[in-house]
Amino acid sequence: MHEANHQRGLTLVELMIALAVLGIFVTVAIPSFSSFMQSNKLQGASNELAGLLQFARSLAAEKSSSVVVCESSGTWTVRSKSTSSDVCAGTELRNFVIPTDLTLRSSSSALPITFTSTGTAGSIRTLIICKGSDAANGYKLTVEASGNIRLLAKGKTDVAGNALASCTP
Repeated sequence: MHEANHQRGLTLVELMIALAVLGIFVTVAIPSFSSFMQSNKLQGASNELAGLLQFARSLAAEKSSSVVVCESSGTWTVRSKSTSSDVCAGTELRNFVIPTDLTLRSSSSALPITFTSTGTAGSIRTLIICKGSDAANGYKLTVEASGNIRLLAKGKTDVAGNALASCTP
């Protein structure tokens, strides 16, 4: 009995075709993956900021004392409200650093944000977080006078779904 000697493997042509298909796949996938990662980073930062504000509001109501949210050089901090003239001089309770490639803008009267002992904020505050000036992928965060924090859908300026026209509040 003779057993046939069968060789297994790829021919050069099959290998070249496989590499060409892989090259096309990588060329298409990498830009999409990069965009996906940037979108997730922006959404994560927006959620983190909304969580920081919610923490400040909850803490103010829980402790029955004012809590202030301040910003300095891209770092957002929750502090107990100081009795001195500098309301941001109180004890730091929690912070969040905005990634350097993202931009967070606020309306001129937005900062600092003070939550009273009842959890109210006194007036409406608007914050917008974007990558550069790309409003279509930006997030708008509103702190209502009641203290309610609203993070709107990506690229939207209100609950009706109107498009965010600018990264400037």
